[in-house]
Amino acid sequence: MSESEMLPAPVLPTPPETKWRREYRAFLKLQPQLLATHRGKYVAVHEGQVVESGDDNIAVAMRAYERFGYVPIYVQLVTDEPPEVIRIPSPRLLENIRGPLPRLVWYDDSE
Repeated sequence: MSESEMLPAPVLPTPPETKWRREYRAFLKLQPQLLATHRGKYVAVHEGQVVESGDDNIAVAMRAYERFGYVPIYVQLVTDEPPEVIRIPSPRLLENIRGPLPRLVWYDDSE
């Protein structure tokens, strides 16, 4: 039997950064200033700038969409507290052992 040859891992191209990710990074960069000016408010970030703010995240997002169209924006509460972790169970399709029809089950990985 011959020895196997170890090949180097392929170099994969880095996917382009999404607009939403750029807006998120802009929010993180602006956050220290926003804590002084918008603490406790929601802000919408578009093109690296705060374009709307207010007490209701949906209203803030809707005003931003009205101004700029339905494009990726980042809406976040300005706070120095870590974000609340929310677990959302997700349905998974499993093969039924007694027959070929799949059955829908809920899977919750928080246990």
